[in-house]
Amino acid sequence: MRRNKHFPTILVWLFATCGGIGKIPKCPGTCGALLALMLWTIGRPHIFSPFAITLLFVGSILGWRAILHILRFTSEKDPPYIVIDEFLGQLLALICVPDTQIAEIGAFLLFRFFDIKKKGGIRSVDLLSKRSDTSLRMAAACIIGDDLLAGLYAGILVRILGFCMAFL
Repeated sequence: MRRNKHFPTILVWLFATCGGIGKIPKCPGTCGALLALMLWTIGRPHIFSPFAITLLFVGSILGWRAILHILRFTSEKDPPYIVIDEFLGQLLALICVPDTQIAEIGAFLLFRFFDIKKKGGIRSVDLLSKRSDTSLRMAAACIIGDDLLAGLYAGILVRILGFCMAFL
């Protein structure tokens, strides 16, 4: 049986683009985050926190490797079709919030806000990935890192808002 030398590359591309969702022409990052929200909503009754945290950890390592692989074969610094970082950032935001629809929608909206506006140090991480003197390994880590930071900010802010609203 003959092996296809491009097969591992195809798997890496499918993982990094969340099954090709990253190739959607309009708002691929939002589509990647929406995929995470939809899968979370479907699987929420069956997912417990240690599993979700393990999934996030393993997904981040595999995502870093996939992004690194793609960066080695492209001249783009942060290709828009790579959306595994948005998926993982959204997953982190969802792990941080209570299991209510309003909290999950709030986590989605705030994650997209922080991911697009790049507030609170997120821009520094994002810019580091685009510098010409940044190694590919560091660039791949920063591509995921800015979205994980946005997800953490979104999750924390939803928790704070929920806490404050409980006292109104």
